[in-house]
Amino acid sequence: YLGRPETSGNRCVAMEALGTALGESRPEKALEVIKTSLALNRRYWSHDENAIILTQNKLANCLHDVGRDDDALLLMREVYAKAKASRGSSDDTTILCGSNLCG
Repeated sequence: YLGRPETSGNRCVAMEALGTALGESRPEKALEVIKTSLALNRRYWSHDENAIILTQNKLANCLHDVGRDDDALLLMREVYAKAKASRGSSDDTTILCGSNLCG
């Protein structure tokens, strides 16, 4: 995916898949990939609030996995508030983000 332009949807999908796969065994590496993916989403697809919310949710989970629980909790709360405000309390994405707060 590295040879593709930053705006390539295939590149973004590949980065998200890499971040997810690394999260299983190497969460420290996954953290960097997910941060990069979030930065690209904000830069090129800032209008896609759902993609940003889901990527932030992955980032919060990864922060938890590497032991940064305080940072993870702050981000989980922020993501849940954004999802609830933009999508409503009964939306699947909102429920997913809220379930992360439960532990």
